[in-house]
Amino acid sequence: QNDEETKKVQLNIRNGLNSNATHLVAYLKVWDSYREIWDISKDAFIRRYERLNPAISSFDADIQRYSEVSNNVQKEDTVQTIQFVLLDCSPLKVALMQHCEEWQQKFTNLLREMTT
Repeated sequence: QNDEETKKVQLNIRNGLNSNATHLVAYLKVWDSYREIWDISKDAFIRRYERLNPAISSFDADIQRYSEVSNNVQKEDTVQTIQFVLLDCSPLKVALMQHCEEWQQKFTNLLREMTT
């Protein structure tokens, strides 16, 4: 009987872990919407962008876009309690905002180079 009780407890723990993993994956998908910020090679993108010889208004729009993305990232909740796990995505939030700044700097530098 003790063995059966142990098996029940193990099954409950396993089910709880599986359920929690599903909730964690669902929460992390919130951050996937920002994936292109870190996933795209900034230097390669800027080289392709330069070849397009974009108008100044395009630079303005792209720089503004990353400012807006950074603001959206800033609004995201970073600390979540998902069942028995306390998840803190603050370092991810900071890193995403830094990526946005890098993007803005890349566009600004390219604009400066192309206009001088």
